[in-house]
Amino acid sequence: MENQKKHAMFSLEHIQALVDLIGNDALFLEKAQASDLTTQVAIKLEATDKIYKFSLDKGKLAKLDFDENAPFVLSASKEIWEAVFLGKLNPIVGIMQGKIKLKGDLVKLIPWYGAFNRMFELFKEIKVSV
Repeated sequence: MENQKKHAMFSLEHIQALVDLIGNDALFLEKAQASDLTTQVAIKLEATDKIYKFSLDKGKLAKLDFDENAPFVLSASKEIWEAVFLGKLNPIVGIMQGKIKLKGDLVKLIPWYGAFNRMFELFKEIKVSV
């Protein structure tokens, strides 16, 4: 299975594998379309220039960019992202605990909770080397 290959964490190959997995996941698509998920979310690795912005349009991953010009930006240290990608930390819990910084209005994410929760579940399915 392709998603068993290990990718260097936060490498373009890692993020592209996430995009492919999320984009082909029927449950994510169902939840995202049901909530009309249309926004941009960036994930940022602190202390580096690694930033990946996911543009979602009516539930579909429409585009991947490399900037933090988005309504929602999640940023964390390497250790925290490692915990996320290894399935040891749910990003939503990480935000609530202050381990992951959120730029943007958390209240606006609530209608999309189901879709984002599924997206974050998929994060741990791509194997990473750290």
